[in-house]
Amino acid sequence: MEQTTLAYLAGIIDGEGCVAVTKITSPKYAGGTYFREFVQVGNTRKDLLSFINLHFPASIQGPFNKKPHQRPVFYWTANHSKAREILNATMPYLLLKKRQAEICLRIGELHQYKHRAQQLQTNGRFISSPSRTPEVEKELNALWAECKALNRRGQDVARR
Repeated sequence: MEQTTLAYLAGIIDGEGCVAVTKITSPKYAGGTYFREFVQVGNTRKDLLSFINLHFPASIQGPFNKKPHQRPVFYWTANHSKAREILNATMPYLLLKKRQAEICLRIGELHQYKHRAQQLQTNGRFISSPSRTPEVEKELNALWAECKALNRRGQDVARR
């Protein structure tokens, strides 16, 4: 892919996107916690999202209308390995979301996702093997908390 295209995509992510990690706590997951890194871009122009999807196929949802007087919004979303793929490709060009991208890539290294077919199912629970160590669990939680703080809305600009 051309460097100018990657730089343009990084600009879209910096300006219109969200790079984040969600933390899901459920007894269904090994250790009770599951982390999902994702990249999302929302825009009223579906053609912009189709352009992103052309280069990094993922999921486009919408249109969504929050209020009747607003234009409908569409969302392009990439999760897990697809998110890491676009973040690795655009990392040299990211400015505002660079730290969130680094966090997502590190979480991807720490938290190895396995297909359900590779997991053991016992009494409705999916158990990954081997289990995460307490040190890895601590680092995952610290990274998640940092990403959450970086993405927090409000007037505290000193943290950005």
